[in-house]
Amino acid sequence: MSSHLEFNDISRSFGDTEVLHQISLTVQSSRCVALLGASGSGKSTLLRIAAGLEDPSSGEVVVDGENLSGVPSEQRGVALVFQKPLLFPHLSVVDNVAFSARMAGQSRKASRDHAMAYLELVKLADLAHRSPGRLSGGQEQRVALARALARNPRILLLDEPFSSLDSRLRDEMYSLMDDIRTELAPTMFW
Repeated sequence: MSSHLEFNDISRSFGDTEVLHQISLTVQSSRCVALLGASGSGKSTLLRIAAGLEDPSSGEVVVDGENLSGVPSEQRGVALVFQKPLLFPHLSVVDNVAFSARMAGQSRKASRDHAMAYLELVKLADLAHRSPGRLSGGQEQRVALARALARNPRILLLDEPFSSLDSRLRDEMYSLMDDIRTELAPTMFW
């Protein structure tokens, strides 16, 4: 779950407005890099480009030496946790986390067993059968994080996933991220 990520001269324009101008950046395998900047400076755009949700106007995203230009988002081995959790309201917590395994053809039992390991990691195994509508904001973000990790991504991208949480919950989530980094050593970019 750990890969080398490079942005090589990434630029992105929307009409006449250039949001990113020749960004070059390297994130070493198993490292955690935080991108800082003012609102509207292009941080989310760069994450969306890495995830394959947007194409750069120029430049390339490279993971472990492979140029990802033209590679669909679902085949990149990259998971993105958004500011809003975006959980499926009609699925239980465990089925939200198991979703990608089910779509990959795993049985319901195997995908749920796999999901439970990640729910334990984010300390929500006891809420596995609850509906997302009955979760707090912090719990929803933990489910979104577990769902992303359950995909076993090469790169974990985080787009301000804790910004809407109060300071106590945010501190808990940062502590949880430290635990995840210790246990899984993912390459993280946020």
